[in-house]
Amino acid sequence: YLRNNKISEIKGFENFTSLNYLDLSGNSKITEIPDSLNNIPALKTFKLWNCSIRKFSEASSKFFWMNQNYRFYSGYTQTDKIYYEKTHKNKSSSTNGLFKQFVVWVIKIRKIMKEEKFTYSEIEKFEIETTQNALWWVRTTKSFKLWLNDRAQMRITEFI
Repeated sequence: YLRNNKISEIKGFENFTSLNYLDLSGNSKITEIPDSLNNIPALKTFKLWNCSIRKFSEASSKFFWMNQNYRFYSGYTQTDKIYYEKTHKNKSSSTNGLFKQFVVWVIKIRKIMKEEKFTYSEIEKFEIETTQNALWWVRTTKSFKLWLNDRAQMRITEFI
């Protein structure tokens, strides 16, 4: 049995090409889903319940979404949950784990925040100053983009 052990990495399974069921639930030190799982073509059931998944690639994402593994995603912050619940009708989680809509949202918002280089505090400041929304679903609004650009220009001016 591999459930509820002290496994910290998913490795060494790629040679078991006929393996169709793998349950690593309860191994809370597992944080990443490796691409090597794609080398197991027969794998139809893969469980990571009560693990601490923070990282997975596009190639291994099918295993993340399989069997509600996403409910135990740990790559979010309390600020993510607070902002989501403030701006959405749905809750982010229940006692059984995270809701799929929240996980999808947090993965997308984190990507956009990284690409466009802004923080929740900047969202909040913009929304207070302008009484406009900074985001529409998981896209930055045109007015927020302009505001971010103006702030960046102000920093350059202040430096000179």
